[in-house]
Amino acid sequence: MVVVAAPTFETVARDWLKAKLPTLSNGKHQIQVENTLERYAFPLLGSRPINDIPRSELVTVVRAAKAGGKIETGHRVASRISAVFDFAQDAGLLQQHGAAGLARVLIARKTKKPMASIPAEEAGARRAGSRYPMDVLTAMRGSSASSCHSFGGSAAPVSGSHRCS
Repeated sequence: MVVVAAPTFETVARDWLKAKLPTLSNGKHQIQVENTLERYAFPLLGSRPINDIPRSELVTVVRAAKAGGKIETGHRVASRISAVFDFAQDAGLLQQHGAAGLARVLIARKTKKPMASIPAEEAGARRAGSRYPMDVLTAMRGSSASSCHSFGGSAAPVSGSHRCS
């Protein structure tokens, strides 16, 4: 019986990149995805057989990537390493792997608060959870005689006999 050695992490990652990169429409993002693996994963994992890499080494790579406050980079590295291992599993190279949920070893990403698009005093006129002012919502439902004015006074009637001028 001939035992075939498992491919290296880098070999599988390059195969994954061949499949993944064409699905990314942004050329800059394609370069970033490849560079992330080359910079953070390949130096420590690249030459290792993919079926011989323990989770503890994957955690080390992800934590090294987030060193210096690069939390988002750590999450991206974790995601891409997990995708490579999923690809290997789907190709039948692995039965299971330790890369699942790899990002949970990192602190949560910082969420950015959206910038206000309207003055604070107008925010109260909005229905909770809506992107539209109440007068626009009312006009859309056709329940306000003055709702046409929300659209500049030239809209078609929205209900009943009310006529916009």
